[in-house]
Amino acid sequence: MEFSSDFKYGNSREAQLPEEKLAEMSEKLEREKAQTCIVYRNGRIIHEYYKKPSLPNELQTVNSVTKSVLSIVTGIVVDKGLINSTETPLSQFFPELSADVAGKGKITLKQVLTMTTGIELPGNKEMLQSQDWLKFIWSRPLRNEPGTKMHYSSADSHILSAIIRNATGKDASDIAKEYLFSPLGIEDFQWERDPAGLPVGGWGLKLRSIDLLKIGILALNHGKWKERQLVSERWMNAAAKPHAPSKAPGQHYGYHWWISKSPGGNLPSFLYAAGRGGQYIFIVPEYDLIAVFTGKYTGEKESIRPYQLFIQHILKAVKE
Repeated sequence: MEFSSDFKYGNSREAQLPEEKLAEMSEKLEREKAQTCIVYRNGRIIHEYYKKPSLPNELQTVNSVTKSVLSIVTGIVVDKGLINSTETPLSQFFPELSADVAGKGKITLKQVLTMTTGIELPGNKEMLQSQDWLKFIWSRPLRNEPGTKMHYSSADSHILSAIIRNATGKDASDIAKEYLFSPLGIEDFQWERDPAGLPVGGWGLKLRSIDLLKIGILALNHGKWKERQLVSERWMNAAAKPHAPSKAPGQHYGYHWWISKSPGGNLPSFLYAAGRGGQYIFIVPEYDLIAVFTGKYTGEKESIRPYQLFIQHILKAVKE
């Protein structure tokens, strides 16, 4: 199904990916809660799966993939000189934190990006019940010294959204529309807001699967789309660097992007965005490979199914 003039199409033989492996994967996806899958290698789309014919043009709820898009938006803001450095402390964006006795004002932008702020948030339920999410986050204690441990938290992502607004006077969604989505040809998207009207940092974005592929291509090409550098190569390289190990074996965190370091010890490392329910953008620079998945899986164990299928039926199947 060829539905976008932005892409060339090829076949699995040209991409040196066994067709039987991709077909086997699609059969499994059909029996599961997957919605879409696009495989892209060497500049061409080589495989597509859609649970129903309307899905290519339907917005998908991408959940925490929002975090990785927000990272790119942050890079654009830094590139424009509206934020001086990733070492800038939070007190410069939020003067009210200057008097914070716990020391939150000294937390740096880099620590927010790498989720090493140390701010304790036991899930999102209490924050969601609050009418002022940012105020609720500031009320939380520090579980450890900032910069020492990575704790996956949508609170840090919401701080990032607020930093962008305070640094630029514009919402992350507006900057994304002008400097990221429009150049990528992404015209239709939605971004949820908190009760105060701030774009949600940790989730809330809806995009088509083909638009997730565009984000993946931008990351693969170090911030470049066609002949235009949308975000600097310097930023994307820093974002893709494994700054902090996570609790999951072999999984590290960059600037709101995940890095899997040589799974199994014999496969190439890869960069990825991940969202609850089976939303993924996998980027394997060594293989010039991208795979996008969206789904409606439930629970953490189910949500990693596309990750498992990607490893088994795509990454392990590539013939160099």
